Amino acid sequence: MVGSTITAMKMSDEKIAKYYGLFLNSMAETISSYGATIVKNIGDSLLYYFPKTDSNAIESFKDALNCSMAMIQKRHELNSLMRTTGLPDVSYRISCEYGSVIVAKSSTSSVHDIFGNSVNLCSKINALASPNSTIIGKGLYEKTKLFTEYLFKEITETELSLGKEYQVYAVSMNARS
Repeated sequence: MVGSTITAMKMSDEKIAKYYGLFLNSMAETISSYGATIVKNIGDSLLYYFPKTDSNAIESFKDALNCSMAMIQKRHELNSLMRTTGLPDVSYRISCEYGSVIVAKSSTSSVHDIFGNSVNLCSKINALASPNSTIIGKGLYEKTKLFTEYLFKEITETELSLGKEYQVYAVSMNARS
């Protein structure tokens, strides 16, 4: 969510719960409908992954991009719901990356977590996305660059404190497809 901390500071606890709840539940519903596994809420964010990408099947990568586009398209419906409940509009960024992840299960609970370079990169590139848009890293771009239903635009401002350049791309639907 973009600017949610400042927005929430002006709300009562009851409104904060409703504000985050509407956003997180709406996004979780969309994410789940595309076959992703939601790992956890991280404040005003959701961490999720697409287990079927392990198979390298083209459809699994299309699911990842289609999910991102559906989440962006859901914003109008979500903000309408926010307004009807007396809450401010919400803006958000979506970032995705492809790569291996380590799925860990805590010995004290049934909650899973994921770790790995792709998770870290996804988190770092998120701030490079414009509000209400999707951004992907080089790994996912390499798997999806031939998909004609999307437009990919390289983002040249990639200061990620990695010690080297990292390619990042804004993704949108191709209106001609």
